[in-house]
Amino acid sequence: REAMEELDVVAGRLEVSQEDLRMLLAAPDGEVELGVAASPNEQAQDGLGEARLVREAMEELDELHADRLVELKAFCDAALAEKELLLQALGTDLLTRGLKDIGLVPQVEQPLLSRLFKEVDQLCIERLAVADTAARHPLEAGRP
Repeated sequence: REAMEELDVVAGRLEVSQEDLRMLLAAPDGEVELGVAASPNEQAQDGLGEARLVREAMEELDELHADRLVELKAFCDAALAEKELLLQALGTDLLTRGLKDIGLVPQVEQPLLSRLFKEVDQLCIERLAVADTAARHPLEAGRP
């Protein structure tokens, strides 16, 4: 259910009640005039004003949502490009050469080798943490 709600937010489907929007758009002091009788004409004008505010708020939220999606896509593309570069480096036997003798790795490839070492180090830390948790809590180890 939570994942579906997150997908609704990503897709731009925000379920916001009119009352929630009124609260969001209320004056900072939060004062609301109660018990003031308004003429039908004033009520109609207030309704049009509220509808305009709601429409403007929703347009602004949609615009912000679209901007955040562009930023998220750029971030994901950059992360995927980094992972693709590291996978290609693994295919060139760079890690094996670096582990045998750092002198076998040309200086131009050394920054990439350093990033590979960091990734391998992080992977080892994560796997050791999982193994440690499984050793301390064997009943939970079988659960996904």
